[in-house]
Amino acid sequence: MCAMNPRLLRPTASGAAFTPATLSGLFGWYDASVASSVTVQTGVQSWGDLAGSMGAAIQNTTNDQPAYGSVTLNGKATITFDGTDDFLRSGTFSLPQPYMMFAVYRFEAAYVSAVRAMEMGDGSSRSGELIRTAADIQQLFCGTGITFGDYPVGGLQTFGVHDAEVNGASSILRYNGTDAGAAQNAGTNGSNQLTLGANRFGTGLGNVSFAELVVYNRILSASEAASVRQYLTGKWGT
Repeated sequence: MCAMNPRLLRPTASGAAFTPATLSGLFGWYDASVASSVTVQTGVQSWGDLAGSMGAAIQNTTNDQPAYGSVTLNGKATITFDGTDDFLRSGTFSLPQPYMMFAVYRFEAAYVSAVRAMEMGDGSSRSGELIRTAADIQQLFCGTGITFGDYPVGGLQTFGVHDAEVNGASSILRYNGTDAGAAQNAGTNGSNQLTLGANRFGTGLGNVSFAELVVYNRILSASEAASVRQYLTGKWGT
């Protein structure tokens, strides 16, 4: 009988549980299922960044704090913004293009007017703004550019994995791994500051529930991006 090759007995990297931190370039990571990262006052006062480069998203005005756990997904709590006055905001940070972000969220109300899921620009600069402009259309803005995304009927009101490659003229939106449109010019961006549930001015507020947001400071390969989507899909049951 031949002896087993000892290399076959060693654990491999592929055998380890995948998380967003498995890949290089993880810049920001907000996971509503990690209760220790969420500070609840009247509502959510702080949502911590598990990666650390973007910093906690905070709301100290109690009336403007989103709800924690009023909407659940696959048995896990999400953070729900009411579309009236709720939003969370981080401090400023520097995230030049290209970058890539993945998010699991849904809008809780039917389309009435343009509302935001999030933005990563500060008061003087637009960046990474995801805005719902029709029932099944979402757009990505950076600077003065626009990248259109056409979603399946009801897709924006169903939890799914949204991802955006933010890279000037080759920026593109995807939903559950499928292109939501052609690559277009989303423009350039300056200073960064994460706002969830609104735009950088705290207006255009969206009635949206967030489960997780993952941001990388580079564009992932197709196989890497598929791994992140698989992780999010398996975890949240989308």
